[in-house]
Amino acid sequence: MKTDTKLHSYVRNNLGVVREAILKANPDATKFANQVVDLLVRIIFKSDGTEKFIRPLIDSLLDLDEAAFKNINNFDDLIATLVSKNKEGIKSLIRSLMKDILTDQEFVKEAVKFTFGILNKSYNFTSTGIQMEDVYNFFTRVLVKFNQLNVVEQLLTKFVDLMADNFRILDAQGHFDKEKLQQKFISALRSIKYADYITSSNIREVLSTVLDDGLTKQQIENQLTSTYKYFVANKDKLQNITVAKESAAANNLAAPTENASAEAKQEFLKNLESLLFNILSGLNNSINRSNNNGKEGLTNFLYTVLKDQVKKIDWSSLKQKVIPQKRLQWITTKFIDYPEVRDIIKSVVNDFLAGDRITSTSLGDMLSKTIDRIKENLKNNFTNFLKKALADDEVLTAVVGDIFNYMKLENTDQADKDFAKNLIKQLLPKLVTTPLFQRKLLNRGLTVLSKKAKDFTLAEPTKWITEAIDEITKVFSMGDMAVLAQFIGEDNVINGPNLVKLINLLFGKSKLSDSLLYNALRNLNNDSNLSARTNMRTLNNFVSDAISSAFKSKRGTNNDPDNITVDFDPLATFNTIYRILAKEINKKKLTENGSFKVRAAQPEWKAVYRLNVAVDWIIFEMFGRESLVKDREKGPTLALYSGTRSILWELQEGTNLKFIPGIAAKFSGMATYFTSDWRRREFTNYIRDWYGGFFGLGARYYYYDENNYTPESIIYIIQSSGYNKNETTSRNTQFKYAVDENNKSKRVSKKDYIMMTLKEGGYGRFMKLNRKGGSSVWSGLANHHNPDDFF
Repeated sequence: MKTDTKLHSYVRNNLGVVREAILKANPDATKFANQVVDLLVRIIFKSDGTEKFIRPLIDSLLDLDEAAFKNINNFDDLIATLVSKNKEGIKSLIRSLMKDILTDQEFVKEAVKFTFGILNKSYNFTSTGIQMEDVYNFFTRVLVKFNQLNVVEQLLTKFVDLMADNFRILDAQGHFDKEKLQQKFISALRSIKYADYITSSNIREVLSTVLDDGLTKQQIENQLTSTYKYFVANKDKLQNITVAKESAAANNLAAPTENASAEAKQEFLKNLESLLFNILSGLNNSINRSNNNGKEGLTNFLYTVLKDQVKKIDWSSLKQKVIPQKRLQWITTKFIDYPEVRDIIKSVVNDFLAGDRITSTSLGDMLSKTIDRIKENLKNNFTNFLKKALADDEVLTAVVGDIFNYMKLENTDQADKDFAKNLIKQLLPKLVTTPLFQRKLLNRGLTVLSKKAKDFTLAEPTKWITEAIDEITKVFSMGDMAVLAQFIGEDNVINGPNLVKLINLLFGKSKLSDSLLYNALRNLNNDSNLSARTNMRTLNNFVSDAISSAFKSKRGTNNDPDNITVDFDPLATFNTIYRILAKEINKKKLTENGSFKVRAAQPEWKAVYRLNVAVDWIIFEMFGRESLVKDREKGPTLALYSGTRSILWELQEGTNLKFIPGIAAKFSGMATYFTSDWRRREFTNYIRDWYGGFFGLGARYYYYDENNYTPESIIYIIQSSGYNKNETTSRNTQFKYAVDENNKSKRVSKKDYIMMTLKEGGYGRFMKLNRKGGSSVWSGLANHHNPDDFF
């Protein structure tokens, strides 16, 4: 039969229907149609697998004895018996077919081209703008490689073993039962332990083929990119096909049904974890270090995919109020074009795919060791990216306005925006080099991710990420903002001139009624749990460490070495701030002018007033307001306003600082740098009058009260602006003077008045509005009797 030429011709002629069917599906597939007919003829007449299948099949049918026939009650039983007896022949046929089909690379490529042609025609897939020849070459090489590894053959023969077990395809009436066959098909597919066949070694071999060092890096990149573009372009249509035609099968294949036993689900997840472990392990060390074309081609491809996916981000789902969606999209698109982003991808490819083999036995452990492997270069490259991104002039120019809007700064001009942009441009790139960022965020973050990855399971696939994020973020607090303190100083980013501009910008142009700054100042120490609010007892318990403890970062254990605390002492920082502000105000001759309204109009004076009063306000809100009046001045170490060693007095005058343990070495008060008494004291006019006594002995201090205070009495107004809830009804917190030129009968709270002076940069306008001359003999403001001395 094998040599019968007439039979050959007869079979070839009858196979013409196959050829016609192929050409009907794709008129341009003449070459492939002829190849299929030749292949079928070769399989029928020359393949050992065909003979090994047909002869045993016939023999098994002829050899059925009486006992066998007694067990065959219907045609379904007969089919099941024949399949069971001939499964080895079926497997032999499959091996032969795989050998005949997948070893001929030219035929495989034509088959791939034909298949994609059918997909494009049948489902209206698009290939516009896609180099399909690259797609054909990619799939051809992968399929041929899988055949060489015997993966397809092994999977199919295992599938035959499972299908042959009690093979049934007919219903009780003897009709073909499609659902029964489908269920059998799905059950067989699910029962295969794919990790036994798709091994790490096979993955490594396939990727080695994809990145064949015999190809140029451009060929590799083109094949990968074209394949990606094809599937992305047709993603929605592929999903529609799955939903419309194969949803049931797809759902069954994806995971056990809801009714499946816990054991079945656990087994499914275990098998899937093994498969993912093989894939991840196979990717590791899959590229030869010397295969530069493969590494470059893959890096370029991954970079292309990343850029494409960034363009597809649904920005509307990102809940943030700082930067508008369109601007955020533009910024991200701009950032993604940085060569530093490509460097990040390149380092991962070199460290993991082309790096040394990682020895591991589980998916979680493999994830952990992968993070450890790429950590150092990832940190360095990410830092380089941030340095460039945070100093990008074009981006900063665009977002400064958005930041101003978010903070609710009003009436800003281009000079304000240029100042803020240049300050950010100098500050943020330096911030990413600090230990806080490098150790506490980057290094610790990756270390925590690595540790948590060891616990990865598919039963709870996101748990490790959630726990890692929680552990990374829980050690951060507002105290870490203190890292900015290291950039304050005469020869630093925030020097004297910049500090003056920054203070005046934030306080002078923040919207008084509703802004980030003023809302924060209004809501200090307002925990809903009243017992959690701080008071003078808190301050005295900690003395010099009180303010630090209010802002201190949370510490970890000795096993968490990168959980560092910012080296910040607020007293030392305030000392630096007062020193550089004093230099600014002292070098400005107009601040010495005899006219109050001339000197108080200077930006340096306004900056000192705003900072000084804001600090006094914060201290009162944090420690004074919640204290009962009787407890405010009794110490034992610090009082608030009028007692021995009052904190508000000492910050300004520093009279007794040298006697307060732990403070004198860090902070000496304003008086150290603002040496002129009247220039220092007129900012807040702490007391109305005083009698110095004999070298301080018998000195008397006359404080303001509700009857004699004026708009200049800033410290008195602050300390009488709020009280513990048990005393609010018996205390007057209303400011008794006018604040509005157009409505002089309008009154506000003392708290609101202080906020208004911070906005104004002083109290002068309110003095003139209420026709008040200066009253503080102690500060020297009483020398300005005429209300018109104020502005």
